[in-house]
Amino acid sequence: MHFADVTGDGKADIITQEADGGVSMGVNVGNGFDNYHRITGTGWGDYLNTKNIHFVG
Repeated sequence: MHFADVTGDGKADIITQEADGGVSMGVNVGNGFDNYHRITGTGWGDYLNTKNIHFVG
């Protein structure tokens, strides 16, 4: 589990690596996390290779 401002709104969003290697994230809405969804298939693969995930802050 990691926290980083993925959405660029100044709040730390939650990023988790699932048991199968996929990556999911939840958007910080100020009083919890919402819109928790999977952002990759299995493994980091293409997202790291194409730099589609950017950690801010």
